[in-house]
Amino acid sequence: MRPIKNHHNPMIRSILLVLGSTMALTGSAQRKKTPTVYTPLTEVRTEEVLPVAAYMIKTYYKGDIDYLAWGDRHLRSYWINYYWGLGTQCHLKANFKVDASNGLEIIMDPVEMYDTDSHRWIGAREDKRELNIKIEMVEHIRARLAVPDSVQKAKDWFYTNLRVNACFFETATELAGERWFEAYLRDKAVQWTLPFDDVKANAVEGYKYAEHFSGNISNTALDPNADVVKRFQIVKYTNSDKNVMSSKGSALKVSGYFRSLAFSDDRFLITITDELTDPLPKTSVLATETKGGSALENADKLKKLKELLDAGILTKAEYEAEKKKLLGTP
Repeated sequence: MRPIKNHHNPMIRSILLVLGSTMALTGSAQRKKTPTVYTPLTEVRTEEVLPVAAYMIKTYYKGDIDYLAWGDRHLRSYWINYYWGLGTQCHLKANFKVDASNGLEIIMDPVEMYDTDSHRWIGAREDKRELNIKIEMVEHIRARLAVPDSVQKAKDWFYTNLRVNACFFETATELAGERWFEAYLRDKAVQWTLPFDDVKANAVEGYKYAEHFSGNISNTALDPNADVVKRFQIVKYTNSDKNVMSSKGSALKVSGYFRSLAFSDDRFLITITDELTDPLPKTSVLATETKGGSALENADKLKKLKELLDAGILTKAEYEAEKKKLLGTP
């Protein structure tokens, strides 16, 4: 085909303009526009939207949560770092609240910026940059809620996550804790990476080993200065020789099924087994059965022991010995 030389021909020029406009419109339609207006989420379900929000904070912003008041339908992130203006360092905490109309509110509070002169964080107000982050968050959550597999993945992670549980039990009543365990923890599959403490052979009847793991959670809302640390002890009853030669302190993947939980004095004791068909050892005071012996009852016993210690009725050594008996720890 011979090239068109006369671009000044009115007919040819009109055709080129039409073609150019069509291509521009097509390309514009194909590019997804970034939302610039905050559009709230409506008709949400707490048991879905809060896990999705927390999982988004974890996976997209590489952050954590520091507060969860389940009864108030309120979850808050830990500090999220970003920059504003000419490189001003800022951070904020994002609050996710489900209101009475089942709409999701996202509130940026507190917001702080770093003052290089005084070398300290100072309070700031929500501005354009924070609004853009809020828009980004709500659109991420909206997109994830539209995909059932994404919602389920977030829920599976959320309800068995140790930090989430530390935040939950920090504000939960005893009844709320019992319902949480029954609804979201009992017999659920778990997978954690935890420091290995020890393995005991022939510790209980029916199992070759009792493997002990531990973990600490700090920087939750009620201990912002990390003065209080939530301590986890996980006992896994197993017949597998997999960790017999593992070194103390090494980080190991722990998987199994969540069978029981006790929480008292900022301390958790969790029991897991390889399979749901594996019986929970009868020697364990933490066996959560239909008739009595609930995890919350054991937590109450721990509280009473602590009261006896504080009153001077028990010595520190006696308290520790009784606590070990109750928790079934070596």
